[in-house]
Amino acid sequence: MGRIIVKTPVTVRRWALLIVVASASTLPRPAAAFPQPPQPPPAPPTVAVTVDVIGTTPLPGVDVTLDKMPSPVQTAIARDLDEAGTLDLSAFLNRRMTGVYVNETQGNPFQPDVNYRGYTASPLLGTPQGLSIFMDGVRLNQPFGEVVSWDLIPRLAISSLTLIPGSNPLFGLNTLGGALSIQTKDGHANAGTSVQATYGGHLRRNLEFEHGGFRSTGLQWYIAGNLFAEDGWRDASPSDVRQIFAKLGWHGAKSDIDLSSSFADTALTGNGLQDQRLLVRDYASVYTSPDQTSNRAGLVNLGWRVRHTPTVTFSGNAYYRDIRTHTLNGDINDDALDQSLYQPSAAERAALAAVGITGVPASGLTATNTPFPSLRCIANALLRDRPAERCDGLLNRTGTSQHTAGAAAQATRLGSLGRTRHQLTAGAAFDRSAVGFTQTSELGYLNADRTVTGVGAFGDGVTGGSVNDVPYDTRVDLGGTIHTLSAYGTDTLTAGAWSVTLSGRVNRIAIDNRDRIRPGGDARNRRADG
Repeated sequence: MGRIIVKTPVTVRRWALLIVVASASTLPRPAAAFPQPPQPPPAPPTVAVTVDVIGTTPLPGVDVTLDKMPSPVQTAIARDLDEAGTLDLSAFLNRRMTGVYVNETQGNPFQPDVNYRGYTASPLLGTPQGLSIFMDGVRLNQPFGEVVSWDLIPRLAISSLTLIPGSNPLFGLNTLGGALSIQTKDGHANAGTSVQATYGGHLRRNLEFEHGGFRSTGLQWYIAGNLFAEDGWRDASPSDVRQIFAKLGWHGAKSDIDLSSSFADTALTGNGLQDQRLLVRDYASVYTSPDQTSNRAGLVNLGWRVRHTPTVTFSGNAYYRDIRTHTLNGDINDDALDQSLYQPSAAERAALAAVGITGVPASGLTATNTPFPSLRCIANALLRDRPAERCDGLLNRTGTSQHTAGAAAQATRLGSLGRTRHQLTAGAAFDRSAVGFTQTSELGYLNADRTVTGVGAFGDGVTGGSVNDVPYDTRVDLGGTIHTLSAYGTDTLTAGAWSVTLSGRVNRIAIDNRDRIRPGGDARNRRADG
């Protein structure tokens, strides 16, 4: 292409002439008439080099390049989560992370067991836990049972995540198979507004929104929300998830401070496994119902970081977390499986007649003509005789309250000793948790639709009667506190092409448990581990 360089004003007519001439000069001409100046040598090709850096401690510090890690660390950013199109974080890990798979034992997409290299992070109490989950320096494993409720983690607000394999002492107890470190979004890197709505089969509907912004003064803000509901493809399996996350912060040349808050209110139905013979009849059927888990959780976290010098960085956080969980499960009563549940006796028929249930035959009720027996269960509950042996159903209820507060601080220093470069990080943390757990069982009978109807008799040692002449008592009422004081350190030494990382952690844990059932002993158990 020809070029036109105009340094002085020209008339419109001459300007048009210059354009014509310049355009014409691009046509082929004999070399002798139009000698060409020598072409400059081509510029050397530009090679783009990507350097991945990751955080290797619970709190943000100075990142380490991926090539210095002695293990196959995996990372992802917000764009990866968006492109995956998954409902929550657990589904993304299953779809995109090597070595991760899930077990959907509960039968709910928000309640999977996430397994990584044979170790598990599960929302089911009693499952051996072997993975540690952190978000902005806050440990998400709950103090009671170390369980992980995936429905409480706001997927939309995730900026990046790092999956670190191995038993890493920096991330505390039960980090047997690995640790997952999550960083949330801020308004500076996520300015703008986005709204997305989806609709699918089984009345699945989802609404997501996020908004972020910043000012030149360093002030930044971010908010994200998620509303999800579905009826589920199985019978009696609706779910409802509501999440909101907000962050307000200030970013300066040498210091950052962020105050974030999240709240989740979920109602999940996970009807679990089904008998194979019943699946042949109806693939959407459930074994027993209901099977509900309700979570309400709030988290407030104040994080800060100061770049004191080019080689020294300080960071820390202080947080408070509150979690309340309630479950309601309809189950089969194993104590009634070997009992006669069908034909009421004379005394039982009299008890039924007293409450208006008449016309009960004196004989002839069997498993063949009464596949879902209820009369003996109701009568024994009225008589307070043996409902625990005459009722084939149970309604098990649990309630868990967890209040956790803590703070942590760490320092990172870059330096050299001879030809060896060091990246040294040292930190300390303190956490206090107060936990309460209750469990009750109400006896009932199984209906044709696999639901359980309670009859007002409980496993309280009184109204539930007895089993094998022993009072039927299934109550649990526990309370306790957990104090954890820890110190940790890590040093990455680099000499030439070689890098060595040394890490360690010391924990001092004091546990005070109390049995709150009255009467029953007021048993108390104290334990301290160091």
